Amino acid sequence: MAANLVGALVWGVLLTVTGYFAASIPAVKSAAYLIGGAFILGAIIAGILSWRRNRVVA
Repeated sequence: MAANLVGALVWGVLLTVTGYFAASIPAVKSAAYLIGGAFILGAIIAGILSWRRNRVVA
């Protein structure tokens, strides 16, 4: 259990630090906005489609 906790902590810290330093590169910064926007748009579309499929017609 302790190894899982340490691994999760190290993974989270390293991922955060990598993102912090990668954001200083302009190409990475603009690509991150596009990728983030695509994920947000995809989540919204998936939610709407799921809602339309599961709603009860009265």
